[in-house]
Amino acid sequence: MRKITTKKQGKLPESKLNTIVSDIQDILLETEPKHSKEILQSITSILCEWDTDIAIEVMDEIRTDEANECSRWVKVTYGY
Repeated sequence: MRKITTKKQGKLPESKLNTIVSDIQDILLETEPKHSKEILQSITSILCEWDTDIAIEVMDEIRTDEANECSRWVKVTYGY
């Protein structure tokens, strides 16, 4: 019998994901809101060099319009 889960397990352990998201949110709080999109785009680009699935997972967890846009960009660019 197949196990049914409600949430897909990501590539990052939850504690690491929370730490990364928290650090990014701290960076965003320390900068002017008008720069948040550019900062998230840069972070997304760096994460994509490491792993596109992780970039999507991190941006989805941030849950801002700008982060969602970055997540969609990765999905479209890398064919998800």
